[in-house]
Amino acid sequence: MKKYIFWKIKPGKKQTWINWCNEIIQHQNEVIETMKEENLIHERCVIFEDYVFYEHETVEGKEKKPMNPNREINQKHQRILNECLEHIEGNIGVIGYDLKITNE
Repeated sequence: MKKYIFWKIKPGKKQTWINWCNEIIQHQNEVIETMKEENLIHERCVIFEDYVFYEHETVEGKEKKPMNPNREINQKHQRILNECLEHIEGNIGVIGYDLKITNE
């Protein structure tokens, strides 16, 4: 199952968010372990000017589990997300279309 969310970056927080995204990449092995705990197989964050598009996909047939609050990286992620991103009302997206050519 895929989930899409659109966030607004708070004024003056874009670089903080970009820095955090870079830190996630630097600690990707730990992040991948947390993703496995949450039944995630894919997670993506795309920055557009003052907005963030977030996507995650769960293991087929499974629901996403809550993050492990005891992991330091999850605590930091939640703190920086709250510091930098603003909820947009009605921000849960649905797929308009998703096409992929797998074999030709």
